[in-house]
Amino acid sequence: MSGRALSLAAAAIAALPAAAATVGYECRVADVCADEARCAATALDIRFAIDGTQFVDPVHRGEPPRRKVTTVTAGRAVFAAEPFVLGDVRGFYADAEALGHRMLSIAPDGRASYAETVAGRRMTGTCRSVPQ
Repeated sequence: MSGRALSLAAAAIAALPAAAATVGYECRVADVCADEARCAATALDIRFAIDGTQFVDPVHRGEPPRRKVTTVTAGRAVFAAEPFVLGDVRGFYADAEALGHRMLSIAPDGRASYAETVAGRRMTGTCRSVPQ
């Protein structure tokens, strides 16, 4: 790479908005039920990160579309998912084919909703952002 190309690349990186940073999330969700003790027993810890650079517009219009991907740890399961940013809502979606779909959405106040279609589970809880 030439010196000019490196300078242009450095300038492009420096111009990335603060939103382009990687933000990690730690969540705890549980089944929705009236019995608090039973609900606590169903708790699931979920961890993932959103790399903000995956959501930055291409530098050159000839660039191919960027694939958005994150690695999710949900309990003992580890799987790839597509992160999303919809306004103030963050989360991920995973299509595990025979295992069904998994989706987590996080409201701006940290309330979270998690669903697994094959298991028919719908869980709620909270998430917090953690530095990466």
